[in-house]
Amino acid sequence: MRLSTPFMLLIVVSALFFGFSFIPHVYGPGTYHIEKQWIKIWINKNGTIDLFYNLTFACDTGTFSWIRIGQPNRDFVIWSCVDQYNYSLTTTKIVDDWTGVKIDFKDVLQAGQEITVFLLTHVDRMIWEDELNLGNVSMLFTACWWEVSVVNLRIAVVLPENVKEDEILSGEILWNNLSPEDGRWVAYWERSNLSPNEQFQIGVSFPQEYVDKWYTKGPYADFTWSPSSLHLNETVTFDASASTPNGGIIVDFVWDFGDGNITTVVDFIVCHTYVSEGKYTVILNVTDNRGLWSAHSKIIDILPPPGPWDWLGGVFASLVVPVFALSIIAVAAVVVFKSLRRFPYSSPSFAMEALGVRKGLMAVEAATLLDVDPRRILTMILFGLMRKGAVNIVETKPKLRLQVVGTAGLRYYEDWFIDAIAFESRVGTLSDKRLASLILKLRREVNNKVRFYCRADTIKYYEKVVEKAWNQVREAGTPEVKAGVFNEELEWLMMAPRFRSRVERVFGRGEEVPVGSSWWLPYWATHYAPSRLQGVEGKPVTAQSLPGVQFANAAVTTIESTVGRIVANVEAFSKILTFATPSVEARASSSPVSRGGCVCACASCACACACASCACACASGGAG
Repeated sequence: MRLSTPFMLLIVVSALFFGFSFIPHVYGPGTYHIEKQWIKIWINKNGTIDLFYNLTFACDTGTFSWIRIGQPNRDFVIWSCVDQYNYSLTTTKIVDDWTGVKIDFKDVLQAGQEITVFLLTHVDRMIWEDELNLGNVSMLFTACWWEVSVVNLRIAVVLPENVKEDEILSGEILWNNLSPEDGRWVAYWERSNLSPNEQFQIGVSFPQEYVDKWYTKGPYADFTWSPSSLHLNETVTFDASASTPNGGIIVDFVWDFGDGNITTVVDFIVCHTYVSEGKYTVILNVTDNRGLWSAHSKIIDILPPPGPWDWLGGVFASLVVPVFALSIIAVAAVVVFKSLRRFPYSSPSFAMEALGVRKGLMAVEAATLLDVDPRRILTMILFGLMRKGAVNIVETKPKLRLQVVGTAGLRYYEDWFIDAIAFESRVGTLSDKRLASLILKLRREVNNKVRFYCRADTIKYYEKVVEKAWNQVREAGTPEVKAGVFNEELEWLMMAPRFRSRVERVFGRGEEVPVGSSWWLPYWATHYAPSRLQGVEGKPVTAQSLPGVQFANAAVTTIESTVGRIVANVEAFSKILTFATPSVEARASSSPVSRGGCVCACASCACACACASCACACASGGAG
């Protein structure tokens, strides 16, 4: 039988789609293998999980400079990443057709060399209602598969506290061992010599009473509007009857019309009139009788009032468009049908992806979201306290000693910073353990603030805010204005990569920079300036201006020196962050396991990816 040309094209397109979806992300000019891939998963009381990846990457031929490790879904946060020498590695969060973490090695890996990477991430939307075992929740996990062999694979899942042994159910592959560890049951799997692209999936199920939060298949929000062409001062009818309850009953519809008006109704239909032209983002949020909700947004365009001849265009369109549309619909129907067959377990799009960008974060919170070095974040908080006159730095060697002047009107993380000072009267030193606790609490606070928003878009938004701050400095007309903008926006500027080179480019032009607005300058002059500027008994010599190069050097030295000294024991500090739970307590692991991959979970515990568009493309790993 001879196939028609359109059908042949559809087959070709489908083949290309599948081919590109499962190509491992490997671009390196050489060969490699995975010596060990150990994964440890902690299921937390709050319904999230922690993934601790311990992976040994072996370069067989050629060279490699980075590795990519898949993540379960878009709702993850990178907490820490170090190598076997406890050297902090640069990470990049990727949320695209592939979801995961790109890790840059400290040095290029040569043939015959190995590197062990420890990556800790925190992931939401992994615990789902188990519809096959009523009253239970479940988690499915598929270990990252590679286009090369994996010599040793281990997966350990730490169940929540108080779960009993006889309450734990396994997925299709039974665990090798189930044993207690620090009062919690741990399910353990191990396999050796996995073939290239071999997939290994495990699952656990347990009573839902042991977690505070889990996900279930809730309602799905969708809507249409009429008329199709919308004009100023005309009534627009919005219809939410396309929304589906998915097992519940939709009890209310919250409409955000994008023009500042928000309306809550209990029926599908609502009407609204726009009084200004332009594009508006309309958001529908539906909630069912179980408290589950979903949101969906669409953009509408409000046009000027129609003119007397506009009806001719409408008549023409009514004759021509349907002919073209029918052919498009026919092709789309085939593609949709094929897509439905291809992804039978895809979850609905989630509300957090519909609410857009989480604006209004402070610089310290934005830096936390952007995974800035924790020591730099602590320096940002300290500089904020210094600027307010709440804290003075008395000594910098052998470590920072701080004097607290006042505590009124501080932000919540500034209060935490004050609490991290071990006082001797009103002067004290910083506790590394308390600083680590501060960072963990700050991460939780920021996660809660962006919880119902699109994290990827929010990250991009604040990256642009940082670049905008730098552009304002660069575009300032005079050295005085430039210094003023720099000092005002310093918190935002500090979190940018290549801070030193940026400052040197902006101020390294031989100009005289007035220092009147430089609130940080006395700190530099007292502790870091050349001796000729320190005056008698360490008191700073006042100057009206500094050469641009010296101003840049002063700013960079002040910040980088503080970053380097704010934590006394970097290794101990990093270990607390690496092994800590969301409850801010240090977590010790009896066996060093972890290395991650794609985790799939769905309401029916049947291997559907937790993000609607994932399609398991995040499951492969790679290097380059």
